[in-house]
Amino acid sequence: MTRNCNFQCSYCYFPHTNGKITDPVSTDTLLDFLNNKNARWLVGMTGGEPFIYPDFVSLCEQVTQNHYIGVDTNLSLSTQIADFAKRISPSRVNDIYASLHIEEREKRNAVPQFIENYHTLADAGFTIKVNYVLHPLMEDRYAADVEFFKKNGVPITPRPFKGIYNSLKYPQNYSANIKSIFASHPGAGTKMVFNFRGVDCKSGHSFIRMEPDGTILRCPGDRTVLGNIHNDVSLNAGATPCAVDRCPCQGINYVDLNPAEGWFIEGMRSFLTGSEKKRR
Repeated sequence: MTRNCNFQCSYCYFPHTNGKITDPVSTDTLLDFLNNKNARWLVGMTGGEPFIYPDFVSLCEQVTQNHYIGVDTNLSLSTQIADFAKRISPSRVNDIYASLHIEEREKRNAVPQFIENYHTLADAGFTIKVNYVLHPLMEDRYAADVEFFKKNGVPITPRPFKGIYNSLKYPQNYSANIKSIFASHPGAGTKMVFNFRGVDCKSGHSFIRMEPDGTILRCPGDRTVLGNIHNDVSLNAGATPCAVDRCPCQGINYVDLNPAEGWFIEGMRSFLTGSEKKRR
């Protein structure tokens, strides 16, 4: 949707500002692309912060007439969130992936606001997944934060930090304590970074990435341009081999793995998150 965001998280890998969004893709152009592909799409609305996009709720309302959406948000814009809850049918929303970013929220004295916005959506029937980026700096406070939000009716799921801290790469160098946290949340391992080079993947066919200017890329990792929704887009006819060494996003849901490859991926995910301990 946009690189712009109203938060400035220290571990964010997107350089961004909180400036006004200019030249947004028109709703008609987006709908023409979605409706002309003879398919029903699940459109992941991400950023930056999607709720700062011009007329975002109206866009969601129109997209969900024929398609489904998912939203990645920091859940901070109360007016827009209340409007979303009133106008969008939960049956057309796969999930709302809400990032807690506790330090940024505390700077704004906005923890109560987050809890209120969560319940506004939950009470309306939306599925909300609240994620907590487990940066190494968050290790000592994570348990207390989980307990606090649990008391306020908000379940928390840890999310792996992917990056470098103190010259060490993460999640590879997580402490035993953090690995034990992920052992109770094995699903979080699907967010790890894998290498699928040479493995057939449906990205570019049934999973694509759209940039804010309408450019269609094969996926977030493979920046091969397939066109632009303002003129013409040619999607791949089917699965084709992955051409990159680092899969940063949804690849695990779209690669065609043989049994041995599947076991290897599961083993790596378990090793990195510590969840192999739970099965012993």
